[in-house]
Amino acid sequence: MTENLQQTEPQFEIIEVFNSIQGEGLFTGCPTTFIRLYHCNLRCRFCDTKPWEQKFQLMTSDQIVQECKSLLEVVFPHICITGGEPLYYPQLPVLLQALDKAFPVHHIHIETNGSAPYWRSDIVKDWPMGIQITVSPKTISWGLEHFLKGPYQWVSDIKFLVGPDGCQQYYDEFVAQGIPVFLMPIDKPELPYPYVVRIKESLQTAMKMLGQYPQYKLSLQLHKVLDIR
Repeated sequence: MTENLQQTEPQFEIIEVFNSIQGEGLFTGCPTTFIRLYHCNLRCRFCDTKPWEQKFQLMTSDQIVQECKSLLEVVFPHICITGGEPLYYPQLPVLLQALDKAFPVHHIHIETNGSAPYWRSDIVKDWPMGIQITVSPKTISWGLEHFLKGPYQWVSDIKFLVGPDGCQQYYDEFVAQGIPVFLMPIDKPELPYPYVVRIKESLQTAMKMLGQYPQYKLSLQLHKVLDIR
């Protein structure tokens, strides 16, 4: 990666590009190449990546594509743009178009909290066809009215974080749109215990909620269960 780039085309603040498996939501278990962006418009206390505490490098879309290709010469069939908050970046369509051109048979999706400035239906006009969005709302920071202004047709799944006290219940609106809803227990990574122990209280709450809303699904963080990146 190169930090000192000429300002000839849009650049992105990249923390890392790496191969792993998708550990959460609809695509759990899928081999995935992750592109992690730096900026996030939130500072959630329960965030387990805390991108604002990490270093980043400026890269163009072409350099990001080359970084993906350099990963052991294997670009996994799923490419996930995560963060941070990808929809903070107005230049995101440039990266999506570059990835779609370089890897036309791959599935590309974006992970967003749904509250960023560019979570609007009008931005998708510059996106390649087939891009999908996973929305993980942070109920402390935004309302249902804001989400309903977003591009529903691009959403593949919703992931709600569930703490010991539960979370706000916006679910019926999403199910009515035919969008799968997952409940994911909040982790406490600061505790010196295995993942399944750290989520015990939140998991109990999630299980109770599933009893009330059987149309939803439980999503654990599989990569943490397996202790992989």
